[in-house]
Amino acid sequence: GEDDGTEYDYEDPEYDALSAASDEHTLKSAADARFDRSRSHFLRTADLGLTQDTIYAEQFLEDERTKPEPHYHHPSPHPPPGVQFNIDENWVSVDDGRGGHSPIAPQAVDALVAMGYRAASDPMMWTPTSKTRKYMTEKELRFDDIPIPGSVDEGVGGPDDGDCLVWSGKFPHKYHGHDQPVVRSQAIVNMTAEELVDLLMDSGRVGEYNKSSIGRDDELVLSDGTDLDSCPFSGQRKKKLTGVVMAGATIVDGNAVM
Repeated sequence: GEDDGTEYDYEDPEYDALSAASDEHTLKSAADARFDRSRSHFLRTADLGLTQDTIYAEQFLEDERTKPEPHYHHPSPHPPPGVQFNIDENWVSVDDGRGGHSPIAPQAVDALVAMGYRAASDPMMWTPTSKTRKYMTEKELRFDDIPIPGSVDEGVGGPDDGDCLVWSGKFPHKYHGHDQPVVRSQAIVNMTAEELVDLLMDSGRVGEYNKSSIGRDDELVLSDGTDLDSCPFSGQRKKKLTGVVMAGATIVDGNAVM
């Protein structure tokens, strides 16, 4: 085709076709000065059901007179700099590149948590190990049953309980990572819920529960979760009022706080 002088990062013909119908192009720089795309961290969202066609971007605008910024107010099919374009992918930025979370980040994290819960709860996705199958058969357990405490005697769980039920599987979607094996485990953990959360959130303690891990580094920390009033990922969302308000919602400044 005729060269219009526009610089593209990608040679994929599908990218050129998409760019011809869009003014985003390579998205190297954000039009909104509050965002720095070169320093942002990105998340694939197509497998989470978050695409540019499923998200109403204006809901994340602080000023309705401004224009939504791709990646920050709605998912974009255009990948971060240096990543090959794939027509099946969509991306959001979880931070603004300046130390804070992006406007769409809380919804993206909600979708990630929901997807993980659905996957862990889907019996069709998982195949038990032979030891797990034998244990569940002997105890007459179903897939969604809590394992019985104790390796021999039924009763109250203790610090020496060692039974851990293990399944393996793969995600049923076509997106990035679908061909990688995943593991589901279930057991009685001898600690309080708060202690368990602290353990899982502390990257320095991964080796305590995953002996095969080579470690985990926190590249970006947007909230440590200690202050739920200010934490954007606490599960509390402000929803614009519609014709239906869920029971138990608190009305604050014209918003229903769930």
